[in-house]
Amino acid sequence: MTNCQKCGKEVYMPFKCKYCGGLFCSKHRLPENHNCPKIGEAITLENEPNVVDIYQEPEYTASAPISSVQETVPWEPPEDNPNISGPFYDENGNIYYEERIPIYKINRPDKPVLKYFSKKELYHLSIGILLMFGVSFSMFYSYMLWFPNLFNFSLAQIIVLCGIVVPGFLFHELGHKFVGIHINCWSEFRLIKRTAILTAITIIPIPFIKFVLPGAVMISEIDPDKDREKMGKIAIAGPIVNFVIGIILLFFGINFVMNLNYTTKLWGFTILMGTALNINLGVFNLIPVLVLDGLKIYKWNKIYYFISLSIGIILLIITFWFLSIV
Repeated sequence: MTNCQKCGKEVYMPFKCKYCGGLFCSKHRLPENHNCPKIGEAITLENEPNVVDIYQEPEYTASAPISSVQETVPWEPPEDNPNISGPFYDENGNIYYEERIPIYKINRPDKPVLKYFSKKELYHLSIGILLMFGVSFSMFYSYMLWFPNLFNFSLAQIIVLCGIVVPGFLFHELGHKFVGIHINCWSEFRLIKRTAILTAITIIPIPFIKFVLPGAVMISEIDPDKDREKMGKIAIAGPIVNFVIGIILLFFGINFVMNLNYTTKLWGFTILMGTALNINLGVFNLIPVLVLDGLKIYKWNKIYYFISLSIGIILLIITFWFLSIV
């Protein structure tokens, strides 16, 4: 452990100034940030395009002591997992790596379809919709198959439920897409191969074992590690769309279940089940892990994150309470 020569902060992997030879934390690693006495010798990358930016990484690896500084070797991801990216450094100079789901490179099409879509995106969306319909149909059918005494849906009810769940997925993704386009970041939906395969596998009619992540909206012209505000705004759009749809469905579902007619109550129960699934899709995406929306929103604005999560949980509680009285 070494102390920064500017602020005295303990740093696990300090940055060495090329000009004065001092060791500094990430905040003071640049010559102008630690009042380098030899700052006049500094050469900017703009003037010398072939000069490597030495300030992006420390001059030695995590295992190397300060006394044995070696030339930094360009890092390559392991052959068995090319999705590992890095190295990255936190504010203390500590090294870490991340596993990222492989993404598509999105380019703005020369001739977009309906102004906002590419032909490839419409193809991927179509497959995603079919996968979501298959999973939702399988879910309700499997309840009837495995628990005939508890669930007795008609075919018409199952189709209505699928008609509620599938638009919830579609409008969730379109919410991401159009907010991205609104803030000048061209966005398109793409299937993610391994998660789409998992989604397809769960079409098998086994209850409670369902995976519903066929793909995600990919965004161009943005750095997710730097543009956290833009990423947060795009991410929060999906759950908000689900909650708005959920509120509309909740209104109709409550009116139906409060009716004295048994058939009307039954359809109210169906609508409320679809409402719960729609809201649950938004709440699930707010989990702050991996590629889900929650992590991007949390990094951007913790207040907005907890407000949106609270809204989703409150809507779920209300929905399940009305389901319990049917």
